[in-house]
Amino acid sequence: MMNTKEMVAVILAFDEGKTIQGAPCNSSDWMDLRDPCWNFDIWDFRVKPAEPRVFYVVDYFTGCLGEKRYLYEFDARKNISDNPRDKIVKFVEEIV
Repeated sequence: MMNTKEMVAVILAFDEGKTIQGAPCNSSDWMDLRDPCWNFDIWDFRVKPAEPRVFYVVDYFTGCLGEKRYLYEFDARKNISDNPRDKIVKFVEEIV
């Protein structure tokens, strides 16, 4: 069950245009709500958490004297060559 400060904070966030999620009390089945009913007796509400960003780094060899180059992009998988020494490293942002 939410306390008064949490209730006020989530209603203000809704007023600011943030996406609100709701779940029956003591449940973890959160769903996006367009028009919350604000029934705090049977529902918990929260601001939808930010989605972590995902990006890739391609670690590849240029072929010239074994030089290494790095390519940073949000979807570097399309730029990987057939060189078995090339590799893709996936990074997922951790939101704490």
